[in-house]
Amino acid sequence: MASSGPQASSATTPSDAGAIRSMRVGLTGIGILVVLAYLIPGWLLWLRGSIESGGFLPLIPVVVVLLLLGLRRLPRPFKPGLTSKEIRVLFGILTLGIAGIHAIGYIIALLPMPYYFATPENDYEGHFLSEVPTYLTPYEDPGDGSVPDAIVWFYRGTPPGESVPWEAWIGPLAWWIALLALIYGMQICLGALLRRQWEEHEKLLFPHVTMLTSLLEPETEGRPSIWRDRLFWTGVAVSAFILLLDGLKHYFPGVPAPELHKITLKPFMGEAPWREMRSELKIQPYLVAISYMLTTEISLSVWLIGLIDNFLRAFASAFGMPTTMTGPWFGFGLNAGSDAVGAIIVFVAALFWTARRHLKVAFGLVLGKGDRGADSEEGMGYPAAVWGFWLCTFGVLGWCSLAGLSIGFSILVFGLYTISMIFLARFVSETGIISARVPYRPNRVAIQWVGFGGGDLTERALGQVAATPPLLRSVSVFSFLYPSVLMTGGVMADLLTGMRAATSESGSRSADAVSRKRVLQLGFLGTLVTTIIFAYQMISETYARGALHSGLHWLHSGTWIFENELVRDTILREHAQTTSWTDVGFVAFGALVMGLLLYLRRAFYWWPIHPIGYIATGISRGLWFSVFLGWTIKRTILKYGGGDGFKRSIPFFVGLFVGQYIMAALWYMVGVAVGELQGPFGAL
Repeated sequence: MASSGPQASSATTPSDAGAIRSMRVGLTGIGILVVLAYLIPGWLLWLRGSIESGGFLPLIPVVVVLLLLGLRRLPRPFKPGLTSKEIRVLFGILTLGIAGIHAIGYIIALLPMPYYFATPENDYEGHFLSEVPTYLTPYEDPGDGSVPDAIVWFYRGTPPGESVPWEAWIGPLAWWIALLALIYGMQICLGALLRRQWEEHEKLLFPHVTMLTSLLEPETEGRPSIWRDRLFWTGVAVSAFILLLDGLKHYFPGVPAPELHKITLKPFMGEAPWREMRSELKIQPYLVAISYMLTTEISLSVWLIGLIDNFLRAFASAFGMPTTMTGPWFGFGLNAGSDAVGAIIVFVAALFWTARRHLKVAFGLVLGKGDRGADSEEGMGYPAAVWGFWLCTFGVLGWCSLAGLSIGFSILVFGLYTISMIFLARFVSETGIISARVPYRPNRVAIQWVGFGGGDLTERALGQVAATPPLLRSVSVFSFLYPSVLMTGGVMADLLTGMRAATSESGSRSADAVSRKRVLQLGFLGTLVTTIIFAYQMISETYARGALHSGLHWLHSGTWIFENELVRDTILREHAQTTSWTDVGFVAFGALVMGLLLYLRRAFYWWPIHPIGYIATGISRGLWFSVFLGWTIKRTILKYGGGDGFKRSIPFFVGLFVGQYIMAALWYMVGVAVGELQGPFGAL
């Protein structure tokens, strides 16, 4: 009984301490996300200049970690109370938590757009708006043919004495946020299911995570901290100096600056067929650094196939073949168009074939067989991941059914979307290129395959189309999801990045399992909280002054109409009415090429080309040259310095990575101070 006194009751057990730490890092992460979701809308909407939507988001978690690491070097009273492990978990929570900002921001911008730009001359109402369910948009027909106040005020600002018409927005936002939650849930379940296969069985690199976590590694005997390495600070200085000059040149044009991200061969490629080549030779220090950390097989494949793709463009032009196959959002070429769809499908199928033993164990647990502890180290149990995925999938299809969309077409679109998200997660995990986007649009590919002209098979074979295409509603509603979700929305990649960062190299497996659970649970919660707060604040800020007065181009540029070829096809009745057999042929061609590359890599150990390089050509223009520089430097160091030389040089490239992120954050803050929003001069 003596042991039950005050002294015993005041003791803290290890489990209690772990719970306290988890609560502390969770509250910190959610708190940061709430502040960001509240501040970012005003920052985006009212500063001068332009920015690629979502391009700044990957910057935020890295900058928070760098800031915390800097604060740890202050005197003890001012140091943050977070350990290295907690900072890793915090990074994972933030990486996943900010994922919803881009999607909900674009959806809000697109929902009122077609109604505001509709006129009697273009007859958008007669062509397709009548097919869009009104409960999915803030449009309420006033009955006199005019545009309702809720939409007019969105673009022109709320008149004095009036308030934000929330009654017009709450319903549509609830529908779209519910769909986003289901889409994110699908990806999170898939990420939890494949995490062990990719991270532990296949040993994927996650080079972007390695760059960051190397800053958190403690000093050990025989290996000093990276913060004490002169090569690290040299890399920081080189990268920071380049971006410092670039930023100064923007504000003071007389300042000489290298502007390595603007290098182009366009002045030398003005004549056919060379002008069809992608002339960008962008040099990004962080990409050079990441490329140095890649296997030479992957880096060689990315730059070599990118170079081959350029010459194929010139070859196609010389023989009168078309080199572009779509509208203004992407410049698809012979290696980055419809063939990318077939290549990605085969690539993802090969991933699941490679993971068959792991998936057998996972599905065995679903059926109540096998070792019940096989998923004890995961962020989510395998049965929960499998059933959660199917529950979210049927939830998405249920949403589409309630909206009156074609279930068959919805399955095709979201099937292509899911495949693209798996590929994107794999691509980021293997290459570390966090700026990657899906090189095709699932809704457009689906239309290329099936058309939306209607009629029976005979009528469609004769090119005859129905007066109202049966897929018109589906095409119109899915257009709201592009470019909000169907272009990005890759939370699976964010989840895997976060869980990899939360895994310590020398930590206990049980502690790592707890960290993964915290990243998954708190990250998903943070995503929903951030999405709701960001939506509220963006609508409030927009109505306060009017979208037409905003500097954010995609808020008022007519993107939904003027840069959406599916809507134009609906209006003009010229394309996409029937199956595009040319595009289907290119899909088959891409599938065959990818199948051949996969076979050669498996059959011949000396085969130097990684199949992922074939698809990387459509990820980013000019990317291949930075990868080429990283590959060249690594090969040179390995040849003359061996493995020891490679390891000794790593701190320099970590410094390149860190320096670019630091300067990107600095110039963003300078832009906020002077009332101008610019991208960090090619920083990401």
